[in-house]
Amino acid sequence: MLAVRAGAQTPALAVADSLFTVGETAKAIEMLEGSNPATISIILKLAQYNAAKGNIKEAVGYYEKVLHQNPEKILATIEYAKALVKDNQLMKADSVYRELNKKYPENANFYYQRGLIKEQEQENDEEALPFYKLTIEKDQSHQPALYKLAKNELQNRSYDMAKNYSLMGLEHHPENVSLLSILAQAYSARALYKKAIPPFEKLVELGEKSEFIFTRLGYAYLHEGNLEDAITAYT
Repeated sequence: MLAVRAGAQTPALAVADSLFTVGETAKAIEMLEGSNPATISIILKLAQYNAAKGNIKEAVGYYEKVLHQNPEKILATIEYAKALVKDNQLMKADSVYRELNKKYPENANFYYQRGLIKEQEQENDEEALPFYKLTIEKDQSHQPALYKLAKNELQNRSYDMAKNYSLMGLEHHPENVSLLSILAQAYSARALYKKAIPPFEKLVELGEKSEFIFTRLGYAYLHEGNLEDAITAYT
């Protein structure tokens, strides 16, 4: 068992970092596991290295050792929560993010992470949606949350809301292909083909050239009387 003490970076840690940087993660872990006594910095690195290697249970254990000694380490807490999610300890991960919410109520991403956990727990997004809405209350440019909300509205045929969420995101990141696709589909569903054409064209310009996009674009061209471009799209 590693004995824990505080201290500056050790030569072993510097060497282990070098090994990790060049992809020798297993050797880096082996080196640090031999440290006795171990500093908090070493145990944190062991958590990070194990997480990177996919040894999630081991990573969780090391993060818990760090936070037992230093519960105020915020970055370690966030990494711990992510490791818990990967280990499918969803309720525990949610409780960690809940505490982070209390300490940092303006941090949009903590609400978003709780939404992802709720979605994973329930295998649907009904309980997740309130967290995604809280996310964009704190950060109206939060692309993943806006995508989740826009997609949900599109699936429920609330085309105006799907459009609104998409436009909110595109105002900040106009080349978000996911939101461009939802926007184009929302316009098409309302038979607003003239408005649907620009986002579909933008998708093609950005390299999104699936059958689905060209079919919908051709259909929009056709309804706008642009036969030449419709034929090109269908071709």
